[in-house]
Amino acid sequence: MRRAVAHLALTIASAGAWAGDMTVRDLPLSGAGVPVRCYSAPGPQPRPVIVLLHGAAGFTKFARHYESHAEALVQHGFRICAVLYYSAADARTMAGTGRSDPRTLFQRRFLDWARTIDGAVDRLRELPTTEPGAIGILGFSQGGYLAVAVAGTNPNVKALAEFYGGFPFLLEARITRLPPTLIVHGEADTVIPVQEAHAMEGIAKARAASYTTRLYPGAGHGFDVQPDDPQGLDARRETVEFFVRHLKTKAR
Repeated sequence: MRRAVAHLALTIASAGAWAGDMTVRDLPLSGAGVPVRCYSAPGPQPRPVIVLLHGAAGFTKFARHYESHAEALVQHGFRICAVLYYSAADARTMAGTGRSDPRTLFQRRFLDWARTIDGAVDRLRELPTTEPGAIGILGFSQGGYLAVAVAGTNPNVKALAEFYGGFPFLLEARITRLPPTLIVHGEADTVIPVQEAHAMEGIAKARAASYTTRLYPGAGHGFDVQPDDPQGLDARRETVEFFVRHLKTKAR
């Protein structure tokens, strides 16, 4: 997995600026323990940072999907940092070549992943290229549950957006507050049913500083993967507006 990630990073970096002056580089974050890939406009000036968390399939398989979200946010002055939280053993398990059962990986590794991501958030916060007090988190599917877990336990996260994920009830006692929250889900999702979004909305109503729910009729799991899907485009616009509003960046 790490070799594949490194190869992809080199491939992107070799093109220099990408997708309208968006640059990509892997950050050697001290103490993070996992790769962190950041997308931003050129220049070292401080920017609000959004931590991006991939779903169960890992980052590489849907890299273009995650990068399309990154591109939309970069255009509005954000730096997007994807935390590639799978270990080499996790990647082998999900590929079906490891010794563990992929169906139990989520239950066994969730808290370890959350701790890893939490550490990466703290390291990113310390960088001079991160605008003080301006860190958000954006998670997809499995990454959505992790995004809620980290945003609910790390007060440095100031805005949370989760796509077709849900609330990690194993941490319910620890998550007593949430930052402003955006919940995005397809009403026809058969992988993570829309009831998870309703449950997340109930939690957000009681514990979030504010919340917005966007449910898309007829949309299934990962409905925004197709780049020209109208509902996916709308969800992406909603996400940009949400982070602009709550991280107080200057749109450009």
